[in-house]
Amino acid sequence: MVLVEMLLDHVQKFCKVNHGRDDCFWAMDEEAGFSVKACAEEFRKRGTVVGLQSDVLSKLGFMWKLKVPSKVSIFAWRYILGRLPTRDQLNNRRILVGDRDCCYAFYFNAMENSNHLFVSCPFTSRILIKVGDWLGNLVTLTNVELRSYVDHFDKIKAIDERLTVEVIWLAVLWNLWMMRNAILFNSYIFNFDECYSAIVLVSWKWFRLVNVSSTAYNFHFLNTLPLSCIKR
Repeated sequence: MVLVEMLLDHVQKFCKVNHGRDDCFWAMDEEAGFSVKACAEEFRKRGTVVGLQSDVLSKLGFMWKLKVPSKVSIFAWRYILGRLPTRDQLNNRRILVGDRDCCYAFYFNAMENSNHLFVSCPFTSRILIKVGDWLGNLVTLTNVELRSYVDHFDKIKAIDERLTVEVIWLAVLWNLWMMRNAILFNSYIFNFDECYSAIVLVSWKWFRLVNVSSTAYNFHFLNTLPLSCIKR
């Protein structure tokens, strides 16, 4: 107790000690108090302060409009910012060490990184070519542009089409990430047909989240020609 009293006596020389109950307060605006709107505004301000470039902010702003599960939105947010826990990132943080621990999940002769996994990997290229054929000629993007869709989405002028393609593109990334995790942690073997089928099914489920009563999102229509759904 003597030491506690000495500490309090020392602290009181510099600040007023409140002997009542401790309370939380919103430091940004003590009078108005906390609100979700004020918190969101503060994060927006800090987004520009920390140096996020305008094109990154544009990608994030567009991505948050998608009606997908929140865990998928967070996954996309981390992907755009380059913060997914790929093996090169874990190696940089000294969580993984050694060449074998940092190898690519689909084949063990390259370092795993986000660009390789989602853009340049031969398995990913095959999947995206298949998805491009599925989308049909309504999409004005090449297969190369579709692989990096987040950098080229503004080439699709119709907003509904743009959102539809982005949901499907995000389904590709999400299923590749799930497949990668299954290979690493469950000794799963990559299956092209199963991965593609999962992309189509997940896309349909996500569209149905906000179009439960719409016949436009009948699985047959989506599977046959996905962009025709938004014109019904």
